[in-house]
Amino acid sequence: MTLWELKPNQKAFIQDIDHDCSNYERLISYGFNKHQSVQFLYKMALSGPRVYQIGDTVYSLSHSIAKNIMISIQDTDLNLESYSSKYFDNLILKNSIVASAQNSEIN
Repeated sequence: MTLWELKPNQKAFIQDIDHDCSNYERLISYGFNKHQSVQFLYKMALSGPRVYQIGDTVYSLSHSIAKNIMISIQDTDLNLESYSSKYFDNLILKNSIVASAQNSEIN
């Protein structure tokens, strides 16, 4: 499913971005990264661009750009909790490795 197919107020996780997309580097620099949560806020009249939120930032994307972003829908809060749990588990592991390395340097 692509970002363009989301319905207003629906949330999703970005799964991938087409590397052949001419705007690939720009999308990555704007925060459209794999596993990032994105919400479709609203669409403009007729066939105009659609407005999406990533974090605290709001972006307007045309169909030609949004169709290159593959997503998976956040059906329930459980998906978000599961994703958050994995994220924080990885963060805790990284922090413990850094703390261990710092303790080794001190001793």
